[in-house]
Amino acid sequence: MAGQLTEKQLAMINTLMYAREPNIAESPPGTYQTLGEFINDIDTANCARDSITCSQEEWDQFVATVSQDEQLCNMRIVESNYEPETGSAHTLLQDPETNQAYVVFRGTGYNEWVDDAVAGSYTDNPADDTISVQQQKAIDYINSLGDQYGPIIVSGHSKGGNKAKITAIMCDNVSECYSFDGQGFSDEFIAKHRDEIARAQDKIHNHNVSSDFVNILLNDVGDVTWYEGQRTESNPFKNHDPMSFFTDDGEMITTPNQSSFMAEVDKFFNSFLRSEGENKRATLQSFGELLDVFLGTGRDHKVRSLIQFLANPANRDFLGRLINYLGRYASSAFVNGLTDFLRSLGMGLLADLIEKGYREIAGNGELPDGSDIRVDSQGDQAGVDADPDMAGSVIFVAFEELNAVCEELRQAVELYNEATARVKTAAEKLASNWEGEAREAFVISQQQSCKWYEMISGVALRAGVSVREVLGMYRDAEQRIGNIVRGG
Repeated sequence: MAGQLTEKQLAMINTLMYAREPNIAESPPGTYQTLGEFINDIDTANCARDSITCSQEEWDQFVATVSQDEQLCNMRIVESNYEPETGSAHTLLQDPETNQAYVVFRGTGYNEWVDDAVAGSYTDNPADDTISVQQQKAIDYINSLGDQYGPIIVSGHSKGGNKAKITAIMCDNVSECYSFDGQGFSDEFIAKHRDEIARAQDKIHNHNVSSDFVNILLNDVGDVTWYEGQRTESNPFKNHDPMSFFTDDGEMITTPNQSSFMAEVDKFFNSFLRSEGENKRATLQSFGELLDVFLGTGRDHKVRSLIQFLANPANRDFLGRLINYLGRYASSAFVNGLTDFLRSLGMGLLADLIEKGYREIAGNGELPDGSDIRVDSQGDQAGVDADPDMAGSVIFVAFEELNAVCEELRQAVELYNEATARVKTAAEKLASNWEGEAREAFVISQQQSCKWYEMISGVALRAGVSVREVLGMYRDAEQRIGNIVRGG
């Protein structure tokens, strides 16, 4: 008799949640009775076309491997839920032999990135101001199942892993939780729900790729197993693709520790958030919008989206405070690693801004505590002191406004040249009525003035052309980044 699904089998289901056209959660009810029926219908070309990280060959290998797992193929699809306005999705499965029910939450939908970020502080959720709207929906769904399916095992990848963990904490009908690269929880949530966390954390199991950049966020709960990311060298986004858990043979290889660089990023990000004080919610809003530039609705037009992001003064203030904090507390090695990482994502211009700001304010102070807050079995939490003192700023250019200014400058130069030509014509006409030394002195004076007029005009025109050339670099970069995003 088959037993409970293993971590590897659950990781496979989490990967299948991202298969496209068809998609398990978005297909009409009743389309597929079993997971095997869905697997047989997967179009790997569509999967690769929609993916920013995986090739059709990888999908072919994966589907071939998972289709040989009889227990997985026999899993019954009870129901799926898809939210078109956000891209949120989850599926309820049941093992026909054991009757064990599993709910698997898909990762961040195309319009959930800001919800990811605002969960790092107090939220506007009227039911609980330490829980985001999308987290609350996951809790409500699990609670709606009651005891109909007995104790439920929850799982998810990325934001789906976070949803799975919060349902394990907040819902009584969850027996086990398996999160794959799911982010953690805010200081505020930990403080308010430490008793629930103390009761639930032994049933929460985190399975994380060591160089993933999402599982590092906020305070984690439960035990952790680290894995070597597979085929991640050429595309850093792949560290967060569930396919990176698997070797070409479908195995998962553990490693003792998290990447040292990602561990440092984890502590720095927590420390920075704790320093933000009354700016924290606005900072998380800006951070969510920045994630959306990289990974969400703006990902196909990254440079354009980044320019729009920087056009918002609140977002420029956020980046200014972040770079100021980097300058005060981060080592040069850390900043080099961060900017190299950004460049590998195709965001070299953002990396340049960070490098410039860091060089201007580098202080290398001791980083205030950025460790995850941990809750013990009695519900006690470790205290963390915040550093509310933030000073200084870094100025960022609003590129859309700059482009408009360049056009205004070009038009002003044209008017200036026209006016100069009229002045020159009038001076020549006036000089024609004079004779002798007076005429010669006047002509020399006007010639010198015209040289100054032309010099000023030339400088202004070259400045506008230079700025336009930089903006042209952004347009060229957009195409290159688009190719990177599409894996081209």
